[in-house]
Amino acid sequence: MVRPFALLYFAGIRPGELDRLAGREGELLNLHTRTLTIPANVAKTRHERHVTISDNLFEWLTKFPGPIVPVNFDRLSKRIRKHFGLTHDQARHSYISYHVALHRSIGDAALQAGNSESIVKRHYLNTHSKTEGANFFSIRPNLEMRRAYIPTEVLVSENLGLKAI
Repeated sequence: MVRPFALLYFAGIRPGELDRLAGREGELLNLHTRTLTIPANVAKTRHERHVTISDNLFEWLTKFPGPIVPVNFDRLSKRIRKHFGLTHDQARHSYISYHVALHRSIGDAALQAGNSESIVKRHYLNTHSKTEGANFFSIRPNLEMRRAYIPTEVLVSENLGLKAI
């Protein structure tokens, strides 16, 4: 269950797009070039896009090999979202807002997420600080601790309390 949530949070993929990627990771996920291709027949907008795999997403994907969408993902993800009080698109909204905060580029966020610049500007601009964006994209897996964390050496702001999530 780690891989799909890592892609939802750190690549900004729509949940419906994730479902349509099932079984195609060998063809669409290129860890060598750090690119995830969302083909037109998978994308909600029906336009192909290429999502850059961030350093932290690369760690999640390499430390947790396997299919992008595991068996029973829909049922299990609904239970997880209900347990944690997460909405259907919360991961995607987090990705876009933190991406804009960190990179200060509405255009790049729109390209990565497959949205228009006007939507990104209207809904995601100035929702988080650059520090919060940097901390979000520093969240990495720690297999010994068996949880996500932000390494102390990359933690931008101690007062955010985000060392272990």
